[in-house]
Amino acid sequence: THLAHDVPARLPQWDWLAHHAAPPIIVEPQNMIVLEGVGAGASALRPFLSTLVWVELPRADRFARAMARDEGAYAEWWDVWADQEDAYLTSNRPQEHANLIVRTADTPN
Repeated sequence: THLAHDVPARLPQWDWLAHHAAPPIIVEPQNMIVLEGVGAGASALRPFLSTLVWVELPRADRFARAMARDEGAYAEWWDVWADQEDAYLTSNRPQEHANLIVRTADTPN
């Protein structure tokens, strides 16, 4: 709620390779801020969102892209994160609240 009240926000960070907290990121209030990631559509954030874009991509493709992007550094966490994502999608259902849904070429209709 800090940004909604024109106050900088402190975003906690975790260093997954070193397994400890990293310095927070400070975000200054702006006219527009883009949040990315599966949690950007969380129900707790929705009152502060002006637009929610949901991008559909099959799980296998998301896995392949993540492993390529991060050179496999987080492979040991993938199954944990996938289980957490499934629980989040079931409880928050962000895709049902999206203003725009983008389906990739690999996404079945």
